[in-house]
Amino acid sequence: MWIPTKIKKYGVAIYNWKGDTKFGLPLEIGDTVQILEECQGWYRGFSTKNRAIKGIFPQSYIHLKPCKVDNEGLFESVVPVEDPVVREVTLVLREWGRIWKEIFVERNHYKFETVGKVMRDLLEWRRQLVSGTLTHDQTRELKLKIIQKIDWGNRKLGLDLVPRQGAQMVEPDSMSVVELYHVHVASAENTQGVSARGTIKKKEQKKTLTHHLYFCMRDFGHHVGEDTEIYFSLYDAGKQKFITERFLVKISKEGFSNYIEKLHSNCTVFTDLGNADLNKDIYVVAHVMRIGKMLYSDSSKKTEKAVAQQQVFKRPHGVAVQNLGDYLTSKE
Repeated sequence: MWIPTKIKKYGVAIYNWKGDTKFGLPLEIGDTVQILEECQGWYRGFSTKNRAIKGIFPQSYIHLKPCKVDNEGLFESVVPVEDPVVREVTLVLREWGRIWKEIFVERNHYKFETVGKVMRDLLEWRRQLVSGTLTHDQTRELKLKIIQKIDWGNRKLGLDLVPRQGAQMVEPDSMSVVELYHVHVASAENTQGVSARGTIKKKEQKKTLTHHLYFCMRDFGHHVGEDTEIYFSLYDAGKQKFITERFLVKISKEGFSNYIEKLHSNCTVFTDLGNADLNKDIYVVAHVMRIGKMLYSDSSKKTEKAVAQQQVFKRPHGVAVQNLGDYLTSKE
């Protein structure tokens, strides 16, 4: 026996269903449905995409969502209790998704990539709104950014303009024709202002100049007496951070002369330095690490202490700094 629902009024399909039963209503993942009746694991209702066609569908295929019911009865209307902007993003992504597939079929690669990027941005912003971790001001700014991006996309894709007051869509039934006209004009002006800042036409990419610094260690004037590792890197004193990875040079305990035949391995190139990196606050920093015993010892007796000292440790030995600003900014 079919029983009219009082609380279970609105839901979203979480599985595809072909409707392969008598009076079955086919559904796709993401379709929103309004529920009228229920009976032994089945719902009867209609999809919000086409309210004229009613049918039945399994309860297990529907995720119920809270909603507000107005005018209960034959002419009742169900409104989801969720942020209107979040709901609009969901509907927009569903509509744009179909157009996105058509753009792919047309082989318009640049437009396909541009629309795809905007859709990914909207999806990420929707996730931030739903998370509920934003402050009131952050939420308001994010909503304005979302509706501006939606209006921009609708304009570029040739879709209808959505009249708005602030970030909210207006209800045509709740205002007069004159008021609706003024809202429509104001929304059109705002959309043109936003659209002027964006386009899906391909622009020429600006060339970005990068610089490379060739570095080579030819000599090491300090004798450590043990195997040594020296790590070189570039440091920006203005930003107070290292701007390159570390370059390693190894020196044997006998001295640098043993590596004279491998001088080419003591050279590197610090790549992809921007114009902002070429300033007077750039330094090359050398961290010197010694590799050997924890303590120096002249004793060769095989005592427990001597055995313990045979273990190899990496210990900081020193650091050296050289300012490169004058070399990098010199015009000679």
